[in-house]
Amino acid sequence: MKEKLSKKMYRVVQNIVFLSIWVFLIFKIFIADIDLIIINKLFPTNFWIKDYRWLGWAIFISASWLILGNKRFGLGALRFIFFPLIIIFWEIPKTFFLRKSWIFLFTYLYSILNHIIRLKITLIKVVLWGIVILILFNLHTDAMFYICISILLLLLSWHFFIRFKLIFSPFNIFGVDLSEAIHKLREEKKGLFKNYIEAKESPSTTNTNTIKFTKLEKIVVASKVMDLANNKLRKFHNGRLYILFLLIKIMFTLFVTIIIFSLINFSLFKISPANFKLTGVVNFFTFVYYSFNSIFFNSIPDIISNSPISNFFNMLAPLSGVVITLILVGLFLSINSEKYKENLNEMIIYSDEELTMMKDELGKEYSLNITEAIKKIKEMKGSAEGLINILEKFI
Repeated sequence: MKEKLSKKMYRVVQNIVFLSIWVFLIFKIFIADIDLIIINKLFPTNFWIKDYRWLGWAIFISASWLILGNKRFGLGALRFIFFPLIIIFWEIPKTFFLRKSWIFLFTYLYSILNHIIRLKITLIKVVLWGIVILILFNLHTDAMFYICISILLLLLSWHFFIRFKLIFSPFNIFGVDLSEAIHKLREEKKGLFKNYIEAKESPSTTNTNTIKFTKLEKIVVASKVMDLANNKLRKFHNGRLYILFLLIKIMFTLFVTIIIFSLINFSLFKISPANFKLTGVVNFFTFVYYSFNSIFFNSIPDIISNSPISNFFNMLAPLSGVVITLILVGLFLSINSEKYKENLNEMIIYSDEELTMMKDELGKEYSLNITEAIKKIKEMKGSAEGLINILEKFI
């Protein structure tokens, strides 16, 4: 128990250290030389220290290597290199899964897979955001700031376009129109179950009993996966779960809108502080607060727009708030439409058909029902036992 707890603590500390270093590196590369700022604050008279910053990193790495040993240090170095990918593709979805936060898991996976499917557009957006950050925090020319504002308006327009598109799109999972996929499978007279069972694998054995038992495991796993999907689709059918999913997307849209207007207003401030009437010392986070209030038809005394261009964006911000409201209303109306219910009904009926087909296969080939099949796999200590236990826990 103590060993398990110490491993968990080690992993938590490791994650905190790796996250801190990655944030530091991103901040240093794209925004400001943070270690130089810290040295100047702590040792304002000892400028020579900045020339030996590398020595601090060398001591930190050497000490870590000495304490952890070759194996743990090597594995840790690999984990650090791939840390962002591990967090994005493993740690976050695993946390949602273990906590049974299905709506957050669904939303998160939907977002990740959407970005992978539209990789070209995702890369373009990443590059554009990178240019914006580079211009805002590293360059100081008016022309570049106007380019930055243009890019931000383009990103906002694209985001709103995608959200409006969602209103008129059929219900889908991970960007796939399941209704269309079901029609194709029915035309081919071949369901997901048959495709999965008939998928060819390189046989590791020629033993007939082993092959038959492997097929039994595949059928049981497929039935449990389909049962889980069926269960979640029925929850989506009442609309509440899907409403929560859409609300999360709308909240993200609001967050993106606030950040974009904050960056636009901050750019205008950098072009000329006279674009605003300012009270006291202001920074980027003051502009975040100002933009948040502008979107909700409010104002703050610290910042007041004071030029035609700043007035224009001060009017555009609440207009964006209206657009977000229209998107929200449109999404709610689409949920209550008959088309939404028809699409879900079709998916539920299809998953029921698949489940019936799997149970029939078990009865026909093995003379077992699903409960007896699971019992047999557990008795035989099959390789799929662990996966079946996990799926049973979450159905």
